[in-house]
Amino acid sequence: MERKWTDEQLAVIEHRGGNLLVSAAAGSGKTAVLIERIMGRILDELSPINIDELLVVTFTRDAAREMKERIGSAIAEKLEAEVNNDPDSQLTRRLMKQSALLSEANMSTIDSFCKKVVMENFKEAEIDPAVRTMDDTEGVIIRKKVIEDLLEAEYERKDDDFINFVEYFARGKSDKVIEELILQLYRFSESLPDKESWFDKELTRQEAAFEGSDFEEVLLGFCMEMLRELRSEAEKFVSLSLSPYGPSQYEEAGSADVALFTSLLQADSLVSSYSLRERQALEGFLQKRSLMWMRAKRKWQRTSGMLTKKASTS
Repeated sequence: MERKWTDEQLAVIEHRGGNLLVSAAAGSGKTAVLIERIMGRILDELSPINIDELLVVTFTRDAAREMKERIGSAIAEKLEAEVNNDPDSQLTRRLMKQSALLSEANMSTIDSFCKKVVMENFKEAEIDPAVRTMDDTEGVIIRKKVIEDLLEAEYERKDDDFINFVEYFARGKSDKVIEELILQLYRFSESLPDKESWFDKELTRQEAAFEGSDFEEVLLGFCMEMLRELRSEAEKFVSLSLSPYGPSQYEEAGSADVALFTSLLQADSLVSSYSLRERQALEGFLQKRSLMWMRAKRKWQRTSGMLTKKASTS
């Protein structure tokens, strides 16, 4: 049964001679329309093109594979009908040719297509023809190694700006938070069309121009994530202090911390009148609070364990 197309879909299928941008909701038949448009181009009576002359780009490899399979099915279905009608017709021969060329068709993700172009022109690109694309696991390992080497080199240099950066964002003696911040900034920059220019613009701004910049937005998001984690821990601590036999004497301090983190989470800017000394004092306060939470938790666990043991003995 032949599919019925809407007027809008038919306009897309039959459009020729210019650029065309189509926007439609999920499940509206975009893929089916594209396949029909491709079939129309390769079987056009006036100016047909071969399937391997088209470039069809998808977001995922699975989508590319499905696209090629569906086009192959459409060609096979039409070829079977034409063979039964006239096995020696021009259309039959053209369909057979397109079926043979389908394996060479450029239907892939954009990165796969770019890799194919580079591999086919490795001499001009001056790269090793045996080069391959690293997988996700290799990418994680390499990025981690690069960050570790970078931090080690910066610690040896002892640059004042780097030391201040560590004092602002590090937690205790671990560099995990700093590594995550660097990765987060890296991932954000990878989505930009010209990340080098973005870094030049954002990282050379004076402090007075920091508010409202893209760089502030990245750092603000990172700080908000840290504050949400701290508030969650403080809320757990308050709940613990209010539990039976819990360290109730710490409930007031814990509630104050929850209020503090909630207040900080309402900030829409990182620009502050705090001096470096004041910020370091705040960091020290938070570290002491964390130690207080841990000590209170251990004390409650010991008390709870003793009570449980006593109850089982009785």
